[in-house]
Amino acid sequence: MTKSIRVAVTLCVVLAATAALAQSSAQQSFNQLKSLTGSWEGKSGDGHALEVSFRDTAGGSALMSEIHGHGPENMVSMFHLDGPDRLLITEQLKTYVEK
Repeated sequence: MTKSIRVAVTLCVVLAATAALAQSSAQQSFNQLKSLTGSWEGKSGDGHALEVSFRDTAGGSALMSEIHGHGPENMVSMFHLDGPDRLLITEQLKTYVEK
């Protein structure tokens, strides 16, 4: 994923979570993120096709986001609550070394 798309996706998630947290609890923010469940298609900054999916997992206690493209933009993110007042995201990115 190009840096600009990664930053844009992260910003959208952070802004959505921040706005929701200002209005309510982490649980409501998590529920709002869960409303993204499904598959989405778009393009990376360099025009390559991307598919993004969101799905409930772990009995609904976590939300998994997968980004699939044609290069290093592939990524898996897990959203979950850490207690009643804290929403966490863990991201797994493909790592590579340019030669």
